Amino acid sequence: MDDRPLQEIYGGILARIAAARHPEYAERPDPPRRQRPRVGFISEFLRRHSIWKTHGAWITRSGKVIEKYVYYTGADFDEGYTSAIREAADLFIRETSVARLIPVIAGHGLDVLVYLDHGMSVDLQIAAAL
Repeated sequence: MDDRPLQEIYGGILARIAAARHPEYAERPDPPRRQRPRVGFISEFLRRHSIWKTHGAWITRSGKVIEKYVYYTGADFDEGYTSAIREAADLFIRETSVARLIPVIAGHGLDVLVYLDHGMSVDLQIAAAL
């Protein structure tokens, strides 16, 4: 079954809610050009979890080709897993409040923000719609 029309409706609803709640972040900014792209990664599951296993290497093994800004919204800090991400990141921020995190992310002028677990965290859906 093709769910795309339903997903487009749902995405449109989320985008309208997000823009009404955070109108100052609803417009896409033009990030400045840099030597290395500034890539943000956001996740609630950067701990011993399948998201870390399948996506952690994007952060830990990408070297210095990109600037890595990592936003961890999870409550648990797993020394072996979360700390590896923190050490590989150019900037690591742990904040469980997505409302407080939205202006922080907007201020970093990212070229792209990758949602490693989109759809798994209800709290991150509003931020993703922005």
